[in-house]
Amino acid sequence: GRAYKLKLATQEVECFISSVEKVIDASSLEKVARQPDECFVGRHEVAELTLHTKKPLAFDVHADIASLGRFVIVDEFDVAGGGIINADASNLLVEFAELTGVPVIPTLMGWGTIPDDHPLMAGMCGLQTSHRYGNATMLASDFVLGIGNRWANRHTGSVEVYTKGRTFVHVDIEPTQIGRVFSPDLGIVSDKAALELLVEVATAMKKRGQLKDRSEWVEQCRERKRTLLRKTNYEAVPMKPQRVYQCMNNNFPRDTTYVSTIGLSQIAGAQFLHVFGPRQWI
Repeated sequence: GRAYKLKLATQEVECFISSVEKVIDASSLEKVARQPDECFVGRHEVAELTLHTKKPLAFDVHADIASLGRFVIVDEFDVAGGGIINADASNLLVEFAELTGVPVIPTLMGWGTIPDDHPLMAGMCGLQTSHRYGNATMLASDFVLGIGNRWANRHTGSVEVYTKGRTFVHVDIEPTQIGRVFSPDLGIVSDKAALELLVEVATAMKKRGQLKDRSEWVEQCRERKRTLLRKTNYEAVPMKPQRVYQCMNNNFPRDTTYVSTIGLSQIAGAQFLHVFGPRQWI
């Protein structure tokens, strides 16, 4: 009798699970035996269900049009951009990065997930709202794990250049985002439970001494961050915009929240300002 939210493309409707026909353990692919009154699907389980929606829903057969034949059922979670921040999972992401020694490139919507001055913050990449060192690090990488992002074109630029020579794993709560821009080598549909599991596994591997030493790669990223900076220290009068942003960085406190319009002010702000926490760039 519990109500859920079913989302399919742009449609959204309340639904109820009337029965659970079959449950399979995703790790072993074996059928899970439950008592007749145990009507639930646990973590890491896949189920065959009967759903009842409160109003008609238009859909296609998945084999014909995949994007209109798959949906997501939302339980107390609203699907939106900036997945890590929306899931309040910034601390989890930073913990995972620190455990594994993997540098982080946030998207514009995820800016602040990791503080700008964190040793593993490698800068943003893309066409406009990006850092030179972020683009250089992205092009030097060979493996990319995307979590809660959508590969927007301002982040990727040329998809051919962005993807060439790299392996991609994409984790997102919205199934239609997986493979929408390009097909990852592995797609995972999940909320922040996937990140929680990544932290859990990384912690266990670190205790066993099984994690790769990435200190050399991290130092390469940090060297790019130290040297590939845009000039801001102009002395011209009237004051150049770049110098204005430099003064803002030098004088505003770390908990400052910036609210930007679109266009040049957003682009310049993202290129020159510093953000140190989630929801500090609106």
